[in-house]
Amino acid sequence: MALIRNISIDQGSTYNAEVVIYDDQAVVLDLTNYPNAKMQIKRNYTSINVTANPVCGSSSDTTGIVSISMTSADTLAIPAGRYVYDLIISNADDSEIIRVLEGIATVAPGVTTI
Repeated sequence: MALIRNISIDQGSTYNAEVVIYDDQAVVLDLTNYPNAKMQIKRNYTSINVTANPVCGSSSDTTGIVSISMTSADTLAIPAGRYVYDLIISNADDSEIIRVLEGIATVAPGVTTI
């Protein structure tokens, strides 16, 4: 079962996060066999259009860390509001996929631009 965590993204700011993935027994998951990670942000669960595709990377080791990042241009392109997201990991050939994180992504509008 995926961990539920709501996130906040500041529109127009660089976004970086690291998530530690645990197995069902609350032990850090060895990501050696799960080198692929993917996250999508959508307006709602039934949306066909993807609002954002953050860059995700698995540490591919025993630390269980998946990194998530978006450039300031990426976050600026997301209209302010509430969205849903999830993060999946998969093995090398994508034959095993596990949803590890999901929740609400709130994009807060900004005032100052460069």
